[in-house]
Formats: sequence, structure tokens, C-alpha cells
Amino acid sequence: MSIAKPSDVRAFLTRYLDERLREQRRVPPDVYGEDYDLLLSGVVDSLGFIEMITATAEHFSCDIDLTALDPEKMTVIGDLSVFIAGQMRQQHEEVAATPS
Repeated sequence: MSIAKPSDVRAFLTRYLDERLREQRRVPPDVYGEDYDLLLSGVVDSLGFIEMITATAEHFSCDIDLTALDPEKMTVIGDLSVFIAGQMRQQHEEVAATPS
């Protein structure tokens, strides 16, 4: 499991989203601001969101549990990036604390 900073998660998400939008022959936004809502802007729908979270978990080799994230912040790229990076850090600390 790798530990990523929020900026690493955000960079992955923007690359992932840009690729998916181009595959759909859609133009990606010039910038995903910290408060950019992926669902409200139409960048992803509910299925696309699940696919994005799955791809992120696979890319970073971590489990992502969104139950602790405020649903209003779940599709906001800045909040989501910070949350995922925090979960990776927490999982790493739990593994490191486990006696072998």
C-alpha cells in the first residue's frame, strides 16, 4: 500500500477523469478547482463515481470507505482527495502498528 498526499490523489483523479471524458468525446474542464463538484458539474454520474473510486483504490492499492465522509463533500474533488489520502495514511499506520 502506498501513502499518497492529497495532491497525489488529486493528480490521479484529474488524469483519470480527463481520460474518461476524452473517451466519451467530451471536453474536460481546464481546471478542477478545490471546490469542483464532479457530480453537479456532470463530469461523472453515480456509476462513473463508483468506477472512479474503484480505479483510485486499485491505483493506490488501498481500501476506500466513504461512509465517514460527509455526502455533501463526497463528490468535491478537493475534499475527496484529502479524505482518500487520510484513509491511506490511517491504513498504513494500522499495518505498521500490527505486530508481525
